[in-house]
Amino acid sequence: YDQKPIIEDGRVLVPMRATFEALGATIEWDDATKTVRASNGTDNISIEVGKNELIREGKDNITLDVAAKIVNGRTLVPLRAVSEAFSADVSWDNQTKTVSIITNDGINFIDNSSYISEENNEHDFYKEFKADDGTVLYEQYYDYDRLSDKTAEDVKEKIYADLKEQGDEYFNRDIDETGESKNFKTVKEAYDKYPDQRPSIPYLSVYDFELTEESDKYISYAGTMYVFLGGAHGMEYLKCSVYDAKTGEKLSLSDITGKSEDEIRKIRTEKLNEMVKNEPDKFYSSDMTEEISALEDEVFDFYIEEGRIMVTLNQPYLIAPYVSGFIKFEFDRI
Repeated sequence: YDQKPIIEDGRVLVPMRATFEALGATIEWDDATKTVRASNGTDNISIEVGKNELIREGKDNITLDVAAKIVNGRTLVPLRAVSEAFSADVSWDNQTKTVSIITNDGINFIDNSSYISEENNEHDFYKEFKADDGTVLYEQYYDYDRLSDKTAEDVKEKIYADLKEQGDEYFNRDIDETGESKNFKTVKEAYDKYPDQRPSIPYLSVYDFELTEESDKYISYAGTMYVFLGGAHGMEYLKCSVYDAKTGEKLSLSDITGKSEDEIRKIRTEKLNEMVKNEPDKFYSSDMTEEISALEDEVFDFYIEEGRIMVTLNQPYLIAPYVSGFIKFEFDRI
């Protein structure tokens, strides 16, 4: 800024052009009416100097506590109002007098929590396997969170079909050449050998698709594959899927970021090494440089959450103990 932000009546005013451009908007200035117009491709707004109103095209206007004004030849506008008009999140740190803005670059995020919470308790797929005496020894099921009505029905159907296909593929890996479940055979053999040692709960094989993002551009699921066949704990793996919200097509990290595979590998390696440096207790060693460089592309996956692209290792134990959970980090923002 060549003109510092000011505080007036408890509101922060900032130079118009630099702020709007940082928010990804194009600017037009009408000197005759002293009006600024800005657009980020999704939202179109205008503010007239001296007036306490922000005009939003196709939406309700916003009444401003403090009007835009000209200071030292620069037009200053109220930061929170214009930022939120562009669907950005704004926070204020009174101690440091700092405003933080998180932008979504024109992506409108959808709150689908009510749709998820209203789902019934029935599984999308469920199968149980019993011993000869009727005891349930082993269960298979998968579930997936539902999308809101903001996503087109044909896109929903396409995504749900893909999630179901992934679940079917996961459980089909458990089928041997005779068409029977290999996991159930293992559990049943142990039960038949020691019938008095019944499992306290049935052993499980689960695929749970959690919806992590639904916007007008991207739909993201993080699928957890969990197998419990006795022991101290089961084993979990991740398989994530990100889709184009308009077509339902599955997207790669390159599709979303525009980066090449080599660029992606370089960033992944740098960020993982930085994690080890900052959180050494999470990992087997305080220096995992060689182990990280040796990781194959297949052990990485990604999902989107709150506008952040999160890259994760889809298996435990690779560079950290099981107790550390899945190693994940923010790769980029959309």
